[in-house]
Amino acid sequence: MIRQFRQVLGFGLALGAATALPGAAMAQGSCDRDCLQKFVAAYVDAMVKHDPSSLPLAPGAAATQNGQPLTLGQGVWQTITGVLSQPQFVSDVAAQQVGYVGVISDAGQPAFFGLRLKIVDGKIAQIETLLTHDGEGGPAFEPQGFIYREAPYIRDVPLRETRAELLAVANDYWNIATSTHDGGAVPYSVDCWHFENGMNTDWERAFMPNELSKLSQPAYQPQAYDGRIWTCAREVYLTTASYTAARDREFLVDPDRGLVMVIVKVDVKGRSGPIALPRAGSGTAPAAGPAPAVDPIDGPGLRPLGMSDVGMKNAMGRTYTAYHFEVMRIVGGKITREQDIMHQLPAGAE
Repeated sequence: MIRQFRQVLGFGLALGAATALPGAAMAQGSCDRDCLQKFVAAYVDAMVKHDPSSLPLAPGAAATQNGQPLTLGQGVWQTITGVLSQPQFVSDVAAQQVGYVGVISDAGQPAFFGLRLKIVDGKIAQIETLLTHDGEGGPAFEPQGFIYREAPYIRDVPLRETRAELLAVANDYWNIATSTHDGGAVPYSVDCWHFENGMNTDWERAFMPNELSKLSQPAYQPQAYDGRIWTCAREVYLTTASYTAARDREFLVDPDRGLVMVIVKVDVKGRSGPIALPRAGSGTAPAAGPAPAVDPIDGPGLRPLGMSDVGMKNAMGRTYTAYHFEVMRIVGGKITREQDIMHQLPAGAE
């Protein structure tokens, strides 16, 4: 996998180096999608070079990293060594904001990186960043999954909603995820996929002890249309049961691509630890409750690929606030894709 990381690293660096800031659009004081994306590419390129001096900053421009004030040139600017993934943008032309999520090499280790820029009169007025390494963002951590499975869903959509309609769907999700936790009430497509820190949590996952007793209930059964154990709706029923509030919601909307980026602080109460189920036909029963008819995709020790030992240790049984950068793809009023990257903050962090 190191060899594969290096191949993508070259792609990321080449993209940043080849993209100049949009002079004409800057002079006009307004950016289209291409212009906004060039601001991100220039920002990331400057980070890799450890030199923010080339960036056009508005007077009083504010920057944060994981919710804390950031002085450009400090923090991730000192430790980043390259980009490991293809760029993924959410360009909100109406609000003159652009979001970015990806995988970078930070101090020699893969890390998820999220970025929001606010452009005012051709200058960067706001910078919000998320940086999370293995163990810092909850039980899931699979940068390889992000690199090789995520990019294809960033494209124009045939069935488009208005900005207001997209915002309503995204808001409804977070209202449900922090109140009733009723996955059946969220408008998911039947082929929806959910990713958390690169890991496919719909079926490549282990089960919490409190989940095992629910597996025989109708709402938690596999759906016959594709044979998967879980869908996005099942993930809401189970995982979000520990979510109590979604605060400080910031939305970026791209109607042409059906994308909504939600930047949000999620209060999470203590979660009990996951259980790795035995492989089908092994004759070994789980600790409690019936095993599903089809096993999750297993890694070493029967644990789903992407489950992080250090991440589980840092998240289970604790109360904390999860700093989320989430991208939803919404087509025809239904969520077809959810992608989260997250970083754990102290409980109640502002």
